[in-house]
Amino acid sequence: MAIQAIRDDARRRVVVTLRHAISAADVAAFITSVAPVPGGDQPYDIVVDLRLAEIDLETSAQAQSLASVAERHEPNRRHGRVAVVADNDATFGIARMYAAYREKAGITLEVFRRIEDAETWLTG
Repeated sequence: MAIQAIRDDARRRVVVTLRHAISAADVAAFITSVAPVPGGDQPYDIVVDLRLAEIDLETSAQAQSLASVAERHEPNRRHGRVAVVADNDATFGIARMYAAYREKAGITLEVFRRIEDAETWLTG
């Protein structure tokens, strides 16, 4: 499975792991599928692990398009944090572009190169 989500109710967190070659269409389909992330007054934090993925996104316009898809799918999500982990330069750059667009919508999102740093940020 190229995209997998695991929900941890004890830590109020969902870890989304992307593996192998992933297209923008794959990511958009996942975002608009039945949401694995509970919402409500106390939404879960999200860790998006891109360390094993090869993302087929190359432009700021593609990152903006995915951010728009996420905003349309969950327009009321304003709480809960998102930590994106990308350890190679190209994927890290794409993740930063996506983060910039999501932050404009009021989402608390940080991009990290190491999973340990993301965990520290989420638990702090």
